[in-house]
Amino acid sequence: SLPAQMQESVNSAGLLGWIPVASHVALCRGWHEALGDEGFRTLFRQAFLSSVNAPLLGAIVKGSLRVFGSTPSAAARAWTVGWPYIFRHGGKVEVDNAGATSAAIRVVELPPELQDLSFALGVAGSFDGNAELVGKEARTSYDTSGLGDGVLTLSLEWA
Repeated sequence: SLPAQMQESVNSAGLLGWIPVASHVALCRGWHEALGDEGFRTLFRQAFLSSVNAPLLGAIVKGSLRVFGSTPSAAARAWTVGWPYIFRHGGKVEVDNAGATSAAIRVVELPPELQDLSFALGVAGSFDGNAELVGKEARTSYDTSGLGDGVLTLSLEWA
């Protein structure tokens, strides 16, 4: 259960408001604990897919797909544009080696509050949804060995 002050900050944010990072991470940890790894990952995949219909993120994602293309690697590039609109002062996304069946993704300059294993798993689930958005089934693996230094490394692969 979230402390009353955190609950109030989440409830008062509205559709386009910012939820404090500490509240987001606390929610992630609670959902992760309640749902387990696969259930939590599925939750974030589904949440990402639902967010495409939301006013702000939906416009960014749809516009990015028009600019970058409708492949999983192109959709991953959209995160370089969209990330700051999701996590204010939350680092940045870099996409390397984006090819026909895979993309290497790094989230860098993560602040200490986001250097969290539950957060990392949620991001991986979101990238699974990212590929599904363009009609591909994908599994995103993640490496948290650099998390303490503010780096989350992900590998998105699809057939």
